[in-house]
Amino acid sequence: MISDKCPRSWKLLGESCYKYISIAATWQNAQVECETMGAGLVEIDSEEENSFAFTMVAAAGAQQAWLGLSDVGTERLFLLPSGQHPTFTKWKTGEPNDSGGKEDCAMFSLGNPKIAGRWNDASCDSHLPFVCEQHVLF
Repeated sequence: MISDKCPRSWKLLGESCYKYISIAATWQNAQVECETMGAGLVEIDSEEENSFAFTMVAAAGAQQAWLGLSDVGTERLFLLPSGQHPTFTKWKTGEPNDSGGKEDCAMFSLGNPKIAGRWNDASCDSHLPFVCEQHVLF
């Protein structure tokens, strides 16, 4: 839903505004890009929010997109950019697996309908689109 509580072209859900960015970037560059808009990479905290953000990504025709979650510096312990523990996760079975010891950032996976909307860990240097989230403007 588009609202006057959100900047133009952002969508509202609850107390946050969301924007899908189709330009592929590394996880760190995606976070910086969101920050330049007064936001951060989406921090999923409910099934409703996961479905909402996943639907934005799917509607754009993307197969993957970054989430605001990584284990950089805290191997095997995925944290939000704020350093907080996530209150909700939706990892694919067997994930996160840190394949090759180089998968430290979380992303949506959309390819297979059986796992659509579930999360995977990937190399933070991969170039993926992303979803930014900011709190509602008052």
